[in-house]
Amino acid sequence: MRIRALFMLLLGIMLSIASEGSLHAKTASVQRPAASVAEKLKGVWFNDHAYGYIRNDGSVAIDSQFESARSFASNGLAMVKKGGFWGYIKPDGSYAIQPQFDDAWSFASNGLARVKKGGLFGYIKTDGSYAIQPQFESAWSFASNGLAMVEKGGFWGYIKTDGSYAIQPQFDDANDFASNGLARVKKGGFWGYIKPDGSYAIQPQFDDANDFASNGLAIVEKGGLFGYIKTDGSYATQPQFDDVGGFASNGLAAVMKGGFWGYIKSDGSYAIQPQFESAWSFASNGLAMVKKGGLFGYIKIDGSYAIQPQFEDAWSFASNGLARVKKGGLFGYIKTDGSYATQPQFDDVGGFASNGLAMVKKGGLFGYIKSDGSYAIQPQFDDANGFRNVGLAKIKKNGKFGLVRADGSYAAMPVYDKIDDEYYDNSKSGIAGATFNEHDCYINSSGVKILQLWTEQKCPSSSETIRAWVNSKGQIVWPKNYLAKCNELKIAKAREVAKERAQEIQRKKEAAIREAREAAKERTQEIQRKKEAAIREKNKNVYKYSYGDQVIPHHDGKNYWEGVVVDRADGRYKVKITHVELGGWFALGIRADSCTGNESIDYSSKGTYIWIPKSCVE
Repeated sequence: MRIRALFMLLLGIMLSIASEGSLHAKTASVQRPAASVAEKLKGVWFNDHAYGYIRNDGSVAIDSQFESARSFASNGLAMVKKGGFWGYIKPDGSYAIQPQFDDAWSFASNGLARVKKGGLFGYIKTDGSYAIQPQFESAWSFASNGLAMVEKGGFWGYIKTDGSYAIQPQFDDANDFASNGLARVKKGGFWGYIKPDGSYAIQPQFDDANDFASNGLAIVEKGGLFGYIKTDGSYATQPQFDDVGGFASNGLAAVMKGGFWGYIKSDGSYAIQPQFESAWSFASNGLAMVKKGGLFGYIKIDGSYAIQPQFEDAWSFASNGLARVKKGGLFGYIKTDGSYATQPQFDDVGGFASNGLAMVKKGGLFGYIKSDGSYAIQPQFDDANGFRNVGLAKIKKNGKFGLVRADGSYAAMPVYDKIDDEYYDNSKSGIAGATFNEHDCYINSSGVKILQLWTEQKCPSSSETIRAWVNSKGQIVWPKNYLAKCNELKIAKAREVAKERAQEIQRKKEAAIREAREAAKERTQEIQRKKEAAIREKNKNVYKYSYGDQVIPHHDGKNYWEGVVVDRADGRYKVKITHVELGGWFALGIRADSCTGNESIDYSSKGTYIWIPKSCVE
């Protein structure tokens, strides 16, 4: 919706700006006729953050002016948001109902629409008057039986179109009435079923419950097990299964018991005993896909294999009678007799589209094949999607997106940075949001760029650039007061330059201060080093002991020697060894700089001389 509105909005913006702002090349405003619902207007969002509506050719039907916008409904009205509130417009852009609601929904077939105002829900008519005043905490649209679910006081009930209660609010939860005339409701923590008059058809008793199917049975859960009930509330099959599915057209339903899947009849008896690891419903061709021994195959209604389990992965058969399968790590397609329509050969495959083509991947590239396996379009794309209802498929080539037709020709060359997937499901408008050269735009179903939303333009009197809109004629439409905005950009740039210059000056100042501090610190440290060296040099020739003094080098108290000073020089003492105490050691060591090491002293050293540092004794 946002993309949709974007396109419309931009065109609208461009035209509205043209009237308010300045058109680079002034042109007369073109008044287009009002659009009709038949033109399938598309709401788009423009880069001025407003929504509007465009036609298939990209021309503006309703100028961009809304905060949000939704598609036109069958009654010819579309919901739009403006000024924070929702209203409804006609195809010519005029208001059918002025914006006034907190939220709004489309009109139902009975001519009433849900709206929210002041935090409460009510219903309005197409002329905007209230059919039912806002009073409910929550509300749903009216169902085909003329009743709508509403919540009031924390409980759910049902009202008529005149606003009176058909069933008073009393349920913890509720659902719309089904085609069999019953509605599921929850009360006291359990589910049951009621009639349109509010009386119980089946009392609340189930942990969970589903709507009744066309065969008149409904799946229910009780005590953690699943079973099936009839419309009178009696059990068709007692709750006994770990999991169940719905009944297929052949009257069988897949059920799980004891960890395996089988199939039962509507009376609860087994048609096929539980034996499969997984099982799916029977398709219209009478086959059901099952998994056994880790492989996929297909069975008939009597439980016999139509196709033995042999595939690593598989899908149900499509309407063209083919099913995708994987074998040996590659994908192919099989027929209902198990023979290959296309041998496994692809790295990946998709389902066949309505045009008979399927996307396949081979050798790292994507292409498309026909149901006989022949190529409709050779693998050549980096990425690809399946064909959608507009007859086109989105592809990617060389990093860019484009659109291809079934014959392989390009509807849109791969030149776009992006193409919105919304395009494929929008057969009504046939318009897609895209990005071209990083600029938002819109393209039609022929791949033609019908509207570029904006472009970067250089300001007239400076080097700054500003975003300008592009109108439906491709003309540049400058924003309102663009000269002032250009000047603001110029001033802002000058401020940034000045700020950067000031920051650079500050960085240089701080660097200079750091360098000066480091230099001063280094000078202080150098002075200190010189002082310490001078002290050491001064103390070098200052001695504590004189000639003849007894000295004992530092020791551990057990191993030591003594001597008498006989000479002093260069910060050392020459000592005559007079006593040696080894304490069990064989020898002591001494080195000139540390008093220990590689010169041995033992008992035989008495009477010998040795030079030792002052530090050994002082």
